[in-house]
Amino acid sequence: MSPMPTLVVNAAIEFVEKIEIVAIEFVEEIEIVPIEFVEEIEIEIGIVAIEFAEEIEIVAIEFVEEIEIVAIEFVEEIEIDAIEFVEEIEIVAVQQIEIVAIEFVEKIEIVAIVASEEFAIAEIEFVEEIAPECETIAIEFVEEYAIELVEKLEISGQYAVEKGIFVEKFVEEVE
Repeated sequence: MSPMPTLVVNAAIEFVEKIEIVAIEFVEEIEIVPIEFVEEIEIEIGIVAIEFAEEIEIVAIEFVEEIEIVAIEFVEEIEIDAIEFVEEIEIVAVQQIEIVAIEFVEKIEIVAIVASEEFAIAEIEFVEEIAPECETIAIEFVEEYAIELVEKLEISGQYAVEKGIFVEKFVEEVE
């Protein structure tokens, strides 16, 4: 149970207890007054005073009982109202949280879409800027490698020619 109904119930209980105390004090005072009245004029109207006191006591007890019933009904109504109030607040809170969550998700989706679009644009721009440079670098690398390869082949060819001449001379000498 949430704090709201507990506070209301406690307040209602304190209200009932105060009414009971006042009613009991009222009954006690009413009892004392008739007893003193009976003592003073007991001889003249003793029986009437006792009956009067009993009737007042009965009325006071009925009054206390009615107040207790009313107070209990009041507490029950307050509890019901408090529970309904809490339930309504819970429903509103859940609805508000759902709305905020949906808005949050929608904003995240928008940010994600914008970010992905910006990333795609940046990627295209990067490729457009870097591709020509990469092509130039690749061409330069291939040209340099080709030149080195040709130079090595030339050197190898010269070596082969030299070896061929050497072999020819050797063959001639052997013959």
